[in-house]
Amino acid sequence: DSAVIDELVGAGVRGLMLDTAEKFNGSLTEKLTLREIRNFVAATRRHGVLCGLAGSLRATDVAELLPLSPDYLGFRGALCHSSRTGQLCEERVTNLKLALQAQQGLTNSYAVN
Repeated sequence: DSAVIDELVGAGVRGLMLDTAEKFNGSLTEKLTLREIRNFVAATRRHGVLCGLAGSLRATDVAELLPLSPDYLGFRGALCHSSRTGQLCEERVTNLKLALQAQQGLTNSYAVN
């Protein structure tokens, strides 16, 4: 809702994250269309604030979301063993890094928090 974004930016918010509330009830890309996500990113750009996308994202979402140019993509469960509260899985982190590099054509490394 652009009115909510206007209000948040007017209150001094410097960045907005589009995320899902219920992590086990579908990912961001399952809950919203690519057009809706693109509109959110565009609204943050119009306001000059940082933009993040998260919500049960997987490495396979990188190819669809990275071209939208968000400032951040949030991954947690996709990087952990068994559940989003588990320990980080080195193989999953590596797979995400490779997906990011393939999409951007880069060879540098990424910090994963």
